[in-house]
Amino acid sequence: FMEPSSSTPNAPDKLTWWCKANGHKNDPKRCRLFKVPEFHCKCGCGEEFKDDFEFCMDDIKANGHGLFGVPLNQGMTDECVAYAYAKQLEVPRRVKELLQERDPYSVPEMDHIDLVEKYKKLMKEGQEHKENGLSKVFHMYMIIKEQGMQSLDMGTLYKVSEVSTIMQDDYELISTTLADGGILRGKNLEKVKYCTAYKPPPYTRFLEKDGVPETHAVLLVGAGRKQGKWYFFAQLLEEFCCQYSPLGVKLRDGNGKVRAPFV
Repeated sequence: FMEPSSSTPNAPDKLTWWCKANGHKNDPKRCRLFKVPEFHCKCGCGEEFKDDFEFCMDDIKANGHGLFGVPLNQGMTDECVAYAYAKQLEVPRRVKELLQERDPYSVPEMDHIDLVEKYKKLMKEGQEHKENGLSKVFHMYMIIKEQGMQSLDMGTLYKVSEVSTIMQDDYELISTTLADGGILRGKNLEKVKYCTAYKPPPYTRFLEKDGVPETHAVLLVGAGRKQGKWYFFAQLLEEFCCQYSPLGVKLRDGNGKVRAPFV
C-alpha cells in the first residue's frame, strides 16, 4: 500500500489519529492502492479527521511505467467524454496487472475514436441534436455496455456491466474510491457517470456566446485536502504541471489540481 503524504510527520502512522473525547485510536483505511484516513471517529463521538493528506495514482510506477499509458491530446475537439472513458477502461485493468505484479503497460491502449464513431452512428450523424454533457455521458456508457470499445491493437473489446454514481459533494467517498483504484460498483443509473469520469461545473472563461456553460469530462486520479479544503487530481496532458525533485528528477506530469467545488 502506498501512503498519502500528511502534515503529521511525528505520528507513528501519518494517517492515524486519536479523538479528543475518548482517546480512541483511528487507524487508516487500507484500500487497494493507498491508505486513506478514517474521516470520522469510530467511537461515535462525532470528531472528524482534520489533518492534511494527498495521494495520486501517478506516483505508482512498475518497471518505470505508470498506470495511465499514453496521455491523450483532445486538441480542439469536443470529445472529452470519449477520452475520459477510454482512460477509465484502461486504468482498472492496469491496476489489476500491477496488483498481480505484472507490467501495467501490458494492457493495450483504448481506441477513443471507436467510441466516437459508434456514438455518431447512434445519434444518426448529420441529424443529431445538440446534447448536453450528461446525455452524452449516458449514451456513451450505453454504447460501452452494449457494443463495447475496441483497443487500438484491435485485439480486445472492452465492455462494462455495472455502473454507480457518487454525489459530487461526497468528497470522502470519492477519495476512498480513487484510493481503491477508481472502480465503482452498483446498479443506480440515475445521472450516470461511469467510474470517475466527472464533469466539473462551468468556468466563466468557458461560457458560450449564448450564455450556456460548457462542461468538461476529466479522469480523476488522486485526491487530497489542505487546510480543510478538498481537491482532486485530474489527468491531463504529458508535460503538463510537471513536478520535480530537488535534484531535477521529474516526479509527476500530466496532472492538474481541481478544487472540490468544481468537481
